[in-house]
Amino acid sequence: AVSSEAAKLFKDAAHLQQEHELHREMSLDANPPKQLRSCWCIDLHLPRDNLIRRAAVAIMEHPLFDNLILLCIFLSSCSLAIDRPYIGDDSPERTTIETANFVLNVIFLAEFVVKVVALNFREYIKSGWNKIDFLIVVTSVVDEILARSLNGEVDVTAFRVLRIFRILRAFRIFK
Repeated sequence: AVSSEAAKLFKDAAHLQQEHELHREMSLDANPPKQLRSCWCIDLHLPRDNLIRRAAVAIMEHPLFDNLILLCIFLSSCSLAIDRPYIGDDSPERTTIETANFVLNVIFLAEFVVKVVALNFREYIKSGWNKIDFLIVVTSVVDEILARSLNGEVDVTAFRVLRIFRILRAFRIFK
């Protein structure tokens, strides 16, 4: 008698489990879960399991990623320290500084892209440090575009002054 009662309870529990699963599936069909939208600023909708997004998350979470960015911040700070207004435009020192700034800008832009793809722009911009990074990346890109397209016709030193904020990025390690 006890085993038949146990079998009946087990059968009822299995039936309830099947009903619960069926109800859950019907509910999901009617209301599919919202996927976290990535890169809404460029209208790219990447689900969490997307290969590109997973790669971006893996890069962003890799311990060497932050160390590389901190090294670039240090190099950028050194570049700012050795840059002087009286260095000639055609001198090798000016060429080296400009090349270093261009390479560092590309690296900082790549960091921004990786983080936005991994997180999505809304999540990325919630962090105060990322707001500073975003401001620096945008001003650096505008500076590069103006400096290269206008060939010295317009003074872009106002944008270059904002490079000093790159030093603030180093304080991220203390958060």
